Parts: sequence; structure tokens; C-alpha cells
Amino acid sequence: MQTRAKLLGAATIGAALVLTVPMAAQASTSPLPTPALSTSALPTSTLSSSVSTATASVSQALSPTNSDTGTATVTTPAPAGTAEAYAANVAGAVVISHTKTSASGSGTSSTADPLELGGNPPAGQFGGSQNGAGTTSSALVDTGPSSQFRLQLTPWTASNTNSTASAIADVLTLALGDQTTQESAYVALLQSTSNSSWNSSQSSGNASSDGAIVKAGGPSGLFLDVLHSDTNSNGTGSSYLLNVNGNEIGSNSQVNGQCTLTIPGLLTLNCLTASGGSGLTSTAADVAQVLLGTGGTGAAIGLLHSQTTSGSAPSVSGGSSGGGGNGGGSGSGNGASTSPAASSAAAASGSGSLAFTGSDVLATIVAGLLLGFAGAALVLVSRRRRSAAEIG
Repeated sequence: MQTRAKLLGAATIGAALVLTVPMAAQASTSPLPTPALSTSALPTSTLSSSVSTATASVSQALSPTNSDTGTATVTTPAPAGTAEAYAANVAGAVVISHTKTSASGSGTSSTADPLELGGNPPAGQFGGSQNGAGTTSSALVDTGPSSQFRLQLTPWTASNTNSTASAIADVLTLALGDQTTQESAYVALLQSTSNSSWNSSQSSGNASSDGAIVKAGGPSGLFLDVLHSDTNSNGTGSSYLLNVNGNEIGSNSQVNGQCTLTIPGLLTLNCLTASGGSGLTSTAADVAQVLLGTGGTGAAIGLLHSQTTSGSAPSVSGGSSGGGGNGGGSGSGNGASTSPAASSAAAASGSGSLAFTGSDVLATIVAGLLLGFAGAALVLVSRRRRSAAEIG
């Protein structure tokens, strides 16, 4: 009786696996063909071997593999590159030679205003802007191109491509003679320039402002730059009082932050300053900054100012995800998938785990059927042996 009970228990377990495993796997409701089972006596050793082989095959099919292991990389585009400069700024009410540019993934823009009153040029001859690719320029007075003489009052140009932006503004320029020869001279008063560029991995910018630029005797002749500031997104800005053929006199590095003056109740002066940064790089430089009054409530005056911002695209790499039996498990013990596809499937099923799908369902069904057939076969073998014993 104990032997019969054990055999009946095995048959019951096999039948339960046949019924419950496919239901848990959410298999198709279409009926599966049932193979015919021979009623001939089967050796117990053969049945045990078959069950062991089936179980090993199913375990191998459901075991994690390394084929799904991978590393996901998410890249954020570089921030915008910007640049700005002016020759003089009196509390925002009057600004002389003001330029600014911006380049980013959404487009390019540039502004060049030799004169601003209340934040805008009084007329098109005193400044303008360009959005997107193209060039815009004008001047109050321009004698036109000439190899011997050209005079311009408030000339300005704003020019962009799809990834770069440039702007230049002057109060006055005068060119005498052919600038490529020694019999030439050039003067620019209160000039500012700004330039920006961008691509998906890196943005950049540079800007400069000058009180006066004088050239004489062609490219290898005399060069004078009076009151200058410049910034470049690749490094710290600079400012100086005078440059003679590349030799700086009274630069911010020579002054080393000592050019300050405070008259209590009247003004605060900082001159020949420069700064820089890293990461989202920001640089600034000034020849002079004056704050009138006390307590930060007075009017601010800036002379020969330039500033830029830029940056590189950050890259964030996700960890490797171990492949599970469902083709998307993580390396954690709970087997939850972190892949986008797995997250979508889990949300659709209303649970945090991913339901069995595809070939894994079929493997589970086959395992249940094999175990059920094995239990049924053991019951038949037991009955045949018991009947033979009774006859004998």
C-alpha cells in the first residue's frame, strides 16, 4: 500500500505540473497534441534517465547566458557657446560697441551694435542682429572699398553659419594705403568682437574689446593696442593697458589684482581683472569696473569688457546587465530587468517583474509534460507488475 501511495503521489505531481506550469507561463490556449503512450512495460532505470535528461535540458534552456550582457551609453549634447564684449557700458543706458554671439544645437545668433540707447540701437546704421545662417551689416558713413582710403563711422557686421556666429562693431575705422605694404596705416576706435561655435561634443567662444588699435608700415610694421581685454573659452581671460608689437605693459598678470581704489560713499574701482573656469567654462576680463555710490545701489560703469561661456558634452555609461532566462534580467538577485524593453513589459503587466514569453514558455511547458508523462508511466509500470504478481 505504501508503494502504491508513492506511485499515486508521483502521478499526481506530474499531472499538477502539466496543468499549473503552462498556466503560470501564460501559454497559448490552443491545445497541444498529446503523444501516444505505449502501455508496454518500461524499465525503471530508463524512465529515471529520461526524466534526468529532460530536467537538465530545461535547466540549461532557462539558465542565464552572457549573450545579452551589454553597456548602454547616453550622451548629452554640448551646451551652447556664447561670447559678449563691449567698449563701454554706462548702467545699461548707453552702451558703446556691444557685440554678442551664441551657437548651440538649436541654432546661431549674433548681434553687433556700435551704439545702444536703452538697450537697442537708435537706427539700423548703429547696429543689428542676424539669426541663423547669413550676414547683415551697415554703417552710418562708409566711403566704400578703396586701396588708398576708406573711412567708416559705426560700421558693424553680424555673420553666421549653421554652427558658428561672429560679430564685430566699431565706432570708427580709417584705412590709408594698401594694408599689405609698408606705405599704409590703419586706425580702429572702440572696437569689440565676439565669436561662438558649436558641435554636439564641444562648444567654444572668444571675445575682445579695444580702446584703440593702430597699425603702420604693413604687417611687419608698428602695432599699438591701447586698453584691451580678451577672453577665450579655452583658458583664462586677459586685460592690459598697452601692447606695443606684442609686448604688454600694465597687464592683469603684472598688476596681480592690486589695481583697486575705494572712496567711501563715492565710488569703488577695480581695474585690469581677468578670471576663468572649468567644466562649463566661463571666462571674463575687464580693463575697468566702476561702481558709483554705496551699498551696491549706485550706477555701474564698465570699460573694455569681454566674457565667454562654453562646455563639453558629458557622457554617462550604464552598467552591464546580466542576461537572465527571460532575456533581460539584471545582475541583482531578484532578477528584475532594467532595460527599457523590460520596463515597458513590466508596466503593461501591472507588476515589477517581467512575464515569461517566447521560447522560454515552450521550454517550461515541455518540462511539465515530460514530468507528467514520467509520473503516468511509473503508475502504469506499477500496475502491470502488481497484476503479474497477483496472477502468479
